[in-house]
Amino acid sequence: MHIAICDDNPQELKRIAAIVEKYAKASSWPIQYQFFSNAEEMLQSAESMRFSHYFLDVMMPGINGISAAQEIRTFDKEAKIVFMTSFKEYAYQSYSVKAYDYLLKPVHEEQLFDILEQFYLQEASTEACLCVQTVRGFFRIPYTQLSFLEVYQKKLYFHLVDKQTRIISGALAEYEAELLSRAEFVKIHRSYIVNLNQVSALSPDGCLLFSGENLPISRLLYHQVQERYMSHLFSSSEV
Repeated sequence: MHIAICDDNPQELKRIAAIVEKYAKASSWPIQYQFFSNAEEMLQSAESMRFSHYFLDVMMPGINGISAAQEIRTFDKEAKIVFMTSFKEYAYQSYSVKAYDYLLKPVHEEQLFDILEQFYLQEASTEACLCVQTVRGFFRIPYTQLSFLEVYQKKLYFHLVDKQTRIISGALAEYEAELLSRAEFVKIHRSYIVNLNQVSALSPDGCLLFSGENLPISRLLYHQVQERYMSHLFSSSEV
């Protein structure tokens, strides 16, 4: 879930940001979020970042929330858009861009938590996930959000794209077969399984990820990993 939140009121933006950050910490779902004080800046980022969800203030100088949503719909028909405003009369216009919801300000924590939970349940039900068992139960990690899996001193470290890390006791073998059955994952070392979609460069010196980590590659596995990586690059470019 990659959220853009746009509001020209610094106090309101700070308050909404605090609520989203609180939900992100309380939730087991990996959430990325960015805050913008104007629609122009948000739209410049939107086409390259491809946010999955938007929370937009309606009344903003320059490009207002409705106009921003219309622009978003020119390149993204699926993103969920939620409007936030003090004026009920804009609710009708929100239907023209297929808005998900329309919240009246001040937006309360319970309202925002409820919508974020709806988004969480929708994505959890549709996105393929790795189900991880712990002594307290289970949690799910979308394959797209798993950057690499590491084992160290009988602990498994699930390193996520948003740089969060989930740690449990266990062995790599417990998840190796499931991950390696997917084309995007490859074992580069006895201690690492990597998501090839997160690899920016590969050499005998290591596997460099977009997040900045440089992981060691087994000398015995290097040529196999190199072949898999090149094959994955070409297959991805054809999609």
